Amino acid sequence: MQGKEKAGHLRELDEQFIEINYLHGSLIGLLGDERYKGIYQTAMPLIEDFKKMSNSDNITDIEVCFNGLYAKLMLRLQNKTISPETEEAFNAFAQVLGYLSLKYKDMKEGKLN
Repeated sequence: MQGKEKAGHLRELDEQFIEINYLHGSLIGLLGDERYKGIYQTAMPLIEDFKKMSNSDNITDIEVCFNGLYAKLMLRLQNKTISPETEEAFNAFAQVLGYLSLKYKDMKEGKLN
């Protein structure tokens, strides 16, 4: 119904990405969350590498992290080998998304300062 048979996300998922990207920007800028800044800074070069390899220049860093972990799932389901470098990137993406998920819950509950 939304014309997403081959590519793209459903509207509801797009709205979630907008909220998570807003949170990401707030943690870095407005709230100055040093722990998150460190996690993100570690992941940033790996995110940029993933963007280049997947020709995904037009998506956000957070969406790259989600796509990366989805790629890991698909590789595992296909019993393909994951190089140590790629595993390192996947772990960095998981760290970013894990921290964001905790803060997203806080945000939804009105507990984010």
